[in-house]
Amino acid sequence: MGRFELLHCKCGELEINESTASVKLAGVAIELPKLSYQLLLTLIRNAPAVVSQQQLIEEVWLNKVISDDTIQQRIKLLRQALGDNPKAPTYIATIRGQGYQLVQDIEHINNKEKTKTKQSIIRNSLVASTVLITALVIWLNFSNKNGSLSKSANPQAEETVTNFDASKHSKIEAARNFYFNGKDYLNRRTEESNRAALIQFEKAIELDPSYALAYTGVAHVSVERYQHFSKEPEALKVAEQAALQAISLRPNIYETHHALAVSYHTAQRTADAKNAYRKVISLHPNHSQSLNNLSYLERLDGNYHEALTLAYHQVKAAPRKPLPYIQVAESYIKFGYHDLAILWYQQALKFEPQRRYTQFSICRLHIKLKNLDAASKSCKDMVDWAPDDAWGYEWVGHLALLKGEREKAITNYHEAMELDSNYSKFRYPSLVLDDPGQDPIQLKLWMDEAHTKMLAYIEESPDSIGDILNICDYYAVTKNKEQLLFWMRKLLDMKFTDFYAFTYADIYDHYHNDSDFLELYKQLKSKQLELKNSIDKALIISPQQFKDLNVSLIN
Repeated sequence: MGRFELLHCKCGELEINESTASVKLAGVAIELPKLSYQLLLTLIRNAPAVVSQQQLIEEVWLNKVISDDTIQQRIKLLRQALGDNPKAPTYIATIRGQGYQLVQDIEHINNKEKTKTKQSIIRNSLVASTVLITALVIWLNFSNKNGSLSKSANPQAEETVTNFDASKHSKIEAARNFYFNGKDYLNRRTEESNRAALIQFEKAIELDPSYALAYTGVAHVSVERYQHFSKEPEALKVAEQAALQAISLRPNIYETHHALAVSYHTAQRTADAKNAYRKVISLHPNHSQSLNNLSYLERLDGNYHEALTLAYHQVKAAPRKPLPYIQVAESYIKFGYHDLAILWYQQALKFEPQRRYTQFSICRLHIKLKNLDAASKSCKDMVDWAPDDAWGYEWVGHLALLKGEREKAITNYHEAMELDSNYSKFRYPSLVLDDPGQDPIQLKLWMDEAHTKMLAYIEESPDSIGDILNICDYYAVTKNKEQLLFWMRKLLDMKFTDFYAFTYADIYDHYHNDSDFLELYKQLKSKQLELKNSIDKALIISPQQFKDLNVSLIN
């Protein structure tokens, strides 16, 4: 079925007829509010793919500024209308960290063909390979062609269809139209729209081989395909080649260098990505995404002072967006200023009050610092705002452990496991092994599966601190001291200093009398103190003080 054809289909006992705007459940008509109805249509149209919150904002709320909580509450209302249980979903599953997925097979009544999920996946994977080959051919066909366009002033705002710098674009109207169509498809973030975007950018290049921005479009399509749909290395090669061709055509506009930076970043070529982001910032000093990504990469490399100053730049460039404040907070965590980090996270919440990651970060810091009352409030907020998310229940469990409430901890860990079958079950097996209701054989199978996944995640992203900390937790609870110490040394080599990560109750307590563990723990603590003393104290400030900060310190 085409994306824009009116739906008439069945999903289990659910029947949706878009031509009459009607929904039936087990043959009985049900009334859905407009947003719930649009949400249901979006999930069906994208099935079996997982639909991200950003995609829901674009397709259901038409890019209006809304909070994570708004989406969660709308999902909750839709589930209630369908009689769906988030713990054992019949229709809508929550995929942690990714979004929501329609789990029922779809039977299209219009053409009387049943579209099964597994068949769709196989078909889409075949098309995906064809798209990558097509993109590579595009590059080979046009890589030797030249063209020149007039140079433009440095842009200070993101380009839109209605307000764009004409000097950057093709003089051929049809080519421009194909380019903007491609951007529209790319913003939808589905596999089908990704393929459609590539076709539009191809047509723009066919009409004007010197159209640099169309090549950046091919680069971004290829990066998105690698990140979300295929994981084919060829996609990143195409992205790099297309971006380099764009730069050869227009070296003095930031968009071409940004396409190259994103391709390098995705390929984990950190040094090359950092240089490309710096070039973007030299052309567009307030480019928020490049400031954000460069700050993250500098922090990853242990260049915390540089990361913090870049985060300050980002706050100046986008003072009403939450992400810059989060970047500052996470830089403060690296320096060991956890109380200040909480203040910056709280500032981020003012602009997006129910952002789950920010709430999670505040809760985690309160637990680390043993601020029990504040931690209790943060945990309660997380569960109240996202009752179908495993995160909140896991951190309620952490807090319960800290208070010595073991039974409450076990209850909440089980709740997290039931909400997300891929989450939490391996984090604290020492707790659930003691639970009479737990099958130890099944638990071991879960743990072995989790161990395999964790190693795969680290192999895919060797610099991921979070994945390494997870595997440290795993080896701690399974009492594999040799592997625990190996990964702790790895963290030290990566300039990791947050010794608080190794203080959680019921994980590391039995190691606090182990001389080998204590030696590494002391090294982490010493390095954080050294780092804390190294930063310019004029930069250690609260959000309120930042308003009066001398800009020369940032520069």
